[in-house]
Amino acid sequence: MKKKIYILLVSLIVLLSAASVSADTSKSFSVTPLDPETKQTQSSYYDLKVSPNEQKVLPIRIFNGADQAVKVKLKLNNGATNSNGITDYSGNVKRNATLKVGFTDVATVESEDVTIPAKSAVDVPVTIKMPETQYDGQILGGIRVTSAEVKEKPKTSGIESNIAYTVGVVLRETDTKVKPSMSVLDAKIEQRNSQNVISATLQNGAPVIIKKLEAKSSVTKEGSKKVLYEAENTSMRMAPNSQFDYGINLVNNGFKSGKYLMTVSGKADGEPFSFTKKFTIKSKEAKEFNKNSVYVTDKSTNNTYLFWIIGALVLIILAFIIWYIKKNRKPIVDK
Repeated sequence: MKKKIYILLVSLIVLLSAASVSADTSKSFSVTPLDPETKQTQSSYYDLKVSPNEQKVLPIRIFNGADQAVKVKLKLNNGATNSNGITDYSGNVKRNATLKVGFTDVATVESEDVTIPAKSAVDVPVTIKMPETQYDGQILGGIRVTSAEVKEKPKTSGIESNIAYTVGVVLRETDTKVKPSMSVLDAKIEQRNSQNVISATLQNGAPVIIKKLEAKSSVTKEGSKKVLYEAENTSMRMAPNSQFDYGINLVNNGFKSGKYLMTVSGKADGEPFSFTKKFTIKSKEAKEFNKNSVYVTDKSTNNTYLFWIIGALVLIILAFIIWYIKKNRKPIVDK
């Protein structure tokens, strides 16, 4: 019996050790961008001025500090904007319709899968080939490097088990100043982290990075000036030719059916904008969202009809009481 317990403990220790080695292996590499001309270490991202039809190679140095070889995966992604108003290089954001020339259109890598020997560094070339036609504005992208040995957890978990490095790349051909082109595509209701949100899809339709985006939004009933919900953010950014859903968190409030207006105003690098969008909340979708929200205390969609019913009942009861009193009142007889 003791021998079996001993064997079991030894096996458990071996398994834990193997898991530890595997975890360390997935996190034992580092990524450094090198200067295209000198091959020396430079800043954490590339900001390059290029010419039409020019070809340039961006060397990415990947160092493996582990005692065994490490496999990594390279992915080239367009710069985008996520729902928090932050530049995103993950490749999970859908390409915007206004993006004519993206990073993935001009950048290539020979192989996405690279093996780095133990205690060694490998310089991986990323080739940039610009179009023949001159391009005014900025092209934003990212070179994302992850371990190929550990799969990332699903997005629903909110946790990434795999370490990732991203090297940002900004490309431009001219010094022509391009102004932001803001618009609101639509307004809608949604849920984020089980909370009700009213959001407006903000779009930057110009090939320029917005370094400071300020936005203030409010929601009113159609035909009313009373503000029901509002939000403000003064420290957002936007990638060129991108969009994101800028939302108002309703916290613990439920959706109520009806017709509404959402107004969004602000500044994009000092350029003012203001838009108003109509949207409708249907009773069925409001009920469904409210049911799925763990924060909504009032699950009803619209109390208007309830108030009318209660009011009508009160009037009926009052009318009955008055009628009853009059009917049973005794006549006063003069003596």
